[in-house]
Amino acid sequence: MDSEFYEGVVDAFDPLSKKHKVLYVDGNEENLNLEKESWFLLGNTSCHQVSCLISYFFFIMLFVVFLLSPPPPPKKNKTKKISLPLIY
Repeated sequence: MDSEFYEGVVDAFDPLSKKHKVLYVDGNEENLNLEKESWFLLGNTSCHQVSCLISYFFFIMLFVVFLLSPPPPPKKNKTKKISLPLIY
């Protein structure tokens, strides 16, 4: 890992691998887990915009997880047991 920073844009996110597809200005691209990388935002991005962006990505990840999760098992019909006295 080098100590240089390279300008790029996050183009996509894969929630299964938790990796972002980063497109760099020089034309290269890379799939990275941004939790394990050093990075910062460039430009006039306010904290509000960053929090909205994080909320948006969180919502998308939840939606994808919801789509990929198996449906719940069907509910069993409960039958009542009735006790009757036995007559001999």
